[in-house]
Amino acid sequence: MLSDVSVKKLIRSKEIVLSRYMRFNDGKIEECKEDEEISEKELEEMLYSDRLKLTIGPIIKVLNTKIIPRKQRFNREKNLINLSFSDNKYLLKPGESIIVLTNEYIELSGKYGCLVVPRISLTDVGIVVSPAYIDPFYKGVMRLHISNMSDKTYELKTLEAVAQCFFFELSDTVSTKYLEKFAMKSEYFGLTWKGIMKNGKMPFPTRKKDVDDWRDWFFKNFVIAKNIIKQYGLVIGISLNIGAIISAGIYLNSKLNDYEINVKNIEESYQSYETEITVPADSGIGKNAMQVNIPKSKIAGIICNNDKITYSIESGGETEKCNIIFTYEDRVETLDERVIEFSFVVLKEN
Repeated sequence: MLSDVSVKKLIRSKEIVLSRYMRFNDGKIEECKEDEEISEKELEEMLYSDRLKLTIGPIIKVLNTKIIPRKQRFNREKNLINLSFSDNKYLLKPGESIIVLTNEYIELSGKYGCLVVPRISLTDVGIVVSPAYIDPFYKGVMRLHISNMSDKTYELKTLEAVAQCFFFELSDTVSTKYLEKFAMKSEYFGLTWKGIMKNGKMPFPTRKKDVDDWRDWFFKNFVIAKNIIKQYGLVIGISLNIGAIISAGIYLNSKLNDYEINVKNIEESYQSYETEITVPADSGIGKNAMQVNIPKSKIAGIICNNDKITYSIESGGETEKCNIIFTYEDRVETLDERVIEFSFVVLKEN
């Protein structure tokens, strides 16, 4: 394993290339200039003894089901958050897993490799960073898998050190034929923050695909119907039949047309929407008016996925439309404006 003195010599000789996308300047985060070399002072801060600190870059991929406010999304992707739009902070909930890209970029020759391990200060509180091995000839930013295994929420920040990298020298130089194979095999080979932020590169490319399970399709399409069942017993019999099909995987050809009719009836009995409420700074109350193409007389009720949101229905200017006024209230005043995203279902009378 190489010491900080050896690593510095290799960086200066370009056998190990090290750069970073962002840095602190007078306590503020700023983007580094292209081709700007790391100063001796910065290198001293990045290297400690025999290890290199690895810090969080500006984009996070959320692996669990979670609603990310539209204003914080990167390239409008539902599972990617741009920390620069969220005060450079992210709250990691209990049981949640994320993937981050390091602010640091490295290039290794065929004679060196490195090992990425978590910081003990994070492990002590239940935040686990999966260890990783970086091959010789690798170049690019590094990805880290972070999980919160505790029952508490923790805050992660842009440029926060979450892992450390140890360099070591191989007994022999790896053949250059592996360089070509590596470039074709690794989705992250050559990935840079400039490519991501300015040239449209995907920050988290993957080869592994999820299984297109028909049960997932049923769940996604009938999750709203489940909420309806809680309050309306009319569709319980239909839903039980559908649930039997999902769990048992039994398809009865003679009953297929009946199930299609039942599903159609369920779909026609509700209409779902997504919207948001802006809560001003220094206030715990926000409102939003939304017009729907359903007359007030035809609305049997409204189901919302946020218990802090109430509603009232007003007749619109047209007979086939009405206005729904949503009010969010939690009596907690904050210094920053908040955007509360939510979905709701309008139940229609037959």
